Amino acid sequence: MPAQATEPQTLTAALLGAPGRFPGRGIGIYDGRGRRVERRTYAEVVASAEAAAARFAALGIAPGDRVLVSLPTSWEWLDAWLGALLLGALPVAIAPAGAMGSSTAHTERVAAILERIGGRLLITGEALRAGARELGLEELAEAATTPEELAA
Repeated sequence: MPAQATEPQTLTAALLGAPGRFPGRGIGIYDGRGRRVERRTYAEVVASAEAAAARFAALGIAPGDRVLVSLPTSWEWLDAWLGALLLGALPVAIAPAGAMGSSTAHTERVAAILERIGGRLLITGEALRAGARELGLEELAEAATTPEELAA
């Protein structure tokens, strides 16, 4: 008879079990220069991810749906990515604007990715949605939601 696994077998199990396994511990996100860090406990990370998962569900996102996340490294990025994961959706990380060339090229690439993978929702900044409208990419503009809108 095989030994029972004591370690989490999935990322969601590891995330949900972290507050109990490591009370008081957590993670930090550093600023762009690697100097200033903002920390959250694992319990806070899980609570934020669960709240994001509930908001995704309220928007009609279901397990298996693809949720694109195009934000700089931030708590908003982590909340969206982990929230999608907890819901059973498939989070897809996309480099934010500036990392993929001009803003027009970036917007066009994100639109192509959204279409190619059948993305249901894009968490991004307002600038990308505005750029999509300027380029006539209405499907992308309609799929776009800002972290502030998601939190409302």
